[in-house]
Amino acid sequence: MQAVLNTGAQSPIEIGLHPDLAEDEQYQLTLTDAEYPNGLPKFSAEDNVVVSGGARGITAEIVIALARQTGATFALLGRSPQPATLPGWMETLTDTAEIKKAILAHEFKGQSPSPKELDRVYNGYATNREIQKTLLTLKDIGVKNAYYSVDVTRTKEVNHGLDQIRKDMGPITALIHGAGVLRDGLIIDKK
Repeated sequence: MQAVLNTGAQSPIEIGLHPDLAEDEQYQLTLTDAEYPNGLPKFSAEDNVVVSGGARGITAEIVIALARQTGATFALLGRSPQPATLPGWMETLTDTAEIKKAILAHEFKGQSPSPKELDRVYNGYATNREIQKTLLTLKDIGVKNAYYSVDVTRTKEVNHGLDQIRKDMGPITALIHGAGVLRDGLIIDKK
């Protein structure tokens, strides 16, 4: 506890405490310089690249760019469920308001969902569509790819997912970590 209370301007930003250490001992992170290559990674068509958070957002755009330049195989990890075939009534809809109106007509027929419930269903469809788009784009580029529903904050899920990837695709050559959880808010509201 003393390590937390006795901090000053020159104190480390992060420290680690452990019950096996004496009260005045602590783990401390230090930065060290390391060489890094300039330019793109040297992936090839023989490489199997695992990308956390790679099926959506900016990480998906990076995966698509890497796929075009390298031809590597990509295993994309994400917390969302495996993408499913969208219902026929949604196939041609692209406008958010139109999609929500259709969800009300098809998913909540005769019900009055709260805006939060409607958004939850809409976001599920939007996420599903975005994952499908990424996988289809990678397929159109000509690279092998697959999506695995894995929460990277859960060790057992990660181990199981990596085992399945090795079984499906062979040895893993590289790992790119792009997953994140956006939880903006006031610090007083943080858990």
